[in-house]
Amino acid sequence: MSWVKLNLVEDKMWFEPGASLQGQVAWSFDSEPDRLELRLFWYTEGRGTQDISIIDSKVLEEPGLNGSMELTFRIPEGPYSFSGKLITLKWAIEAISEPENLVERIELLIGPRPVEINPGDGF
Repeated sequence: MSWVKLNLVEDKMWFEPGASLQGQVAWSFDSEPDRLELRLFWYTEGRGTQDISIIDSKVLEEPGLNGSMELTFRIPEGPYSFSGKLITLKWAIEAISEPENLVERIELLIGPRPVEINPGDGF
C-alpha cells in the first residue's frame, strides 16, 4: 500500500509571520510516481467561492519508490488564519503524488498569536 507522511519539527502547528517551518516528508509507493509536490498554501472555506493561494512549492521529479527528505518553508507576512462569520482562512502544507493523487496534509495556524484572529480585533 502506498503512503506519504509529513512531520513537522517539534510538532509545532502555530507559526508567526517570517518564521521558518521545518519538517520532513517520507514516502513509500507500490509503483514509481512521476513526481511528488510539497506545497505551503492558504485557502478559504465558507460562503461564496473558495479561494486558494499556493505560496511556495517544491517538486521532486521521479522521487523513487521509497525515500524521505527535509523540508523548509518561510512563513509569509500574511494573511493571518482567521474564522469569521462568513468565511474561514486556513493554512496548510501538503504532499501530493502524481499520478496516484495521494495527499497528506497538515493544517497550520499563522498569525501573531497561537489562536485564530477574530476579524473584529482590528487585524
